[in-house]
Parts: sequence; C-alpha cells; structure tokens
Amino acid sequence: MLGPQVDAAEWTAACEAADLAAPEALVDELTRSRLASQTDGGWAFVHGMLRESVERTAREQGLDVALDAWRGIAVPRGTPGEVISKLESSIRKTVESAQFAGAAAKLGVRPAFLAAAEFGELIAREDATLADLMQAIGLKK
Repeated sequence: MLGPQVDAAEWTAACEAADLAAPEALVDELTRSRLASQTDGGWAFVHGMLRESVERTAREQGLDVALDAWRGIAVPRGTPGEVISKLESSIRKTVESAQFAGAAAKLGVRPAFLAAAEFGELIAREDATLADLMQAIGLKK
C-alpha cells in the first residue's frame, strides 16, 4: 500500500515483492515533472488525483494495488465503552462535516470513517499483509 507520502524503503520493498526493480528513474521523472516532490524519507505525490490515476491504470493492467493511507485515533485498552461511543460519534460528525470535507479535498485526501471494531479489523488485515510482504522479501523469518 502506498499513500500520499512514500517511504523510499517501503517503495523498494514493494517493488521487490512484485519481482520488480525499484524504478528510480520514474520517481526522478515524476519530480522533474512536478507530479511528485522529494521528502525527508522518500517522495510524495503532489495531488490525490495523480494517485487515483496511477491506481486506476494499474488495476486496468491487472495489478491489485491500493494507494491509500489511513490514520486513526486510539485510546488505551480498557477505555469504557461509553467513552469510545462518544468519541466515535464526535469523530464521525467531524469527518462527515462540509468543513472537514473541504479541507481534506484541498489536500487531495478522501476521508472515511470506521468505527472502532471495523478499524481494528482493518489494522489486523493490514498487519497480516505486511507480515507476508516482510517474509517474502526476507525481512521477517
């Protein structure tokens, strides 16, 4: 999974897992064309629409890719259910607000809300996928 910020090591690992050489020339060309910018640890797409276009093109070519990144809010284990419910309600209301949607659009971000249980399931699935990737490229034994 590649998000708007792409870590150089993750980029290389993802390419290797797909039996591809990391196309450094591609990143250089994206940067020269001002479609991406260099960051401290890698590079970033300059606009969300570019990410979506790359994703669509890859899927049209039969590659199952996800160019999304998620963020979440966590609470300590044992937090009372009523506190979690109140937080979920407030966060859902914020994510669904026009003001939040407008600010997210300016950043090229598509906000989405998941309740605690669903978010936990997402994290578990992605942890398993990452573990498989790390094993495939020799980073996990």
